[in-house]
Amino acid sequence: MAEATLRALAGRLLKAEIAARRARDVEAVEKAVAPLLRLDAEGAFIAVDAAGNPLAGQGLDDVLAKVQADRPELFEAGGKAAGTTSTTNPFAQGPAYSVTNQMLLWRADPERAEHLAAEAGFKIGRN
Repeated sequence: MAEATLRALAGRLLKAEIAARRARDVEAVEKAVAPLLRLDAEGAFIAVDAAGNPLAGQGLDDVLAKVQADRPELFEAGGKAAGTTSTTNPFAQGPAYSVTNQMLLWRADPERAEHLAAEAGFKIGRN
């Protein structure tokens, strides 16, 4: 059950990141990047080559940046620049607030999650 939930959340995160880059067709971009991504044991996206072998140090942002550079026709002008990270804070009250994104950020980058939570006026810790 936990694995299915994690996969569902990862799918939502993928669609959100694709939409943030102003994809003309989210499903088409998702089909282009899906073969290049896998979830690791902690639920983070890792980039893989055509044979399914992990690419060290590469993840979701790297794959999306490559697809955006290789296939710009899939994206509208003015979308999130390739290689940049999202500036939204899932801990801040407002439209960016998302418990799901908080959890995913915490799993992927606990230090950044702590920083963003502090910016939003919350104190979270690893213990």
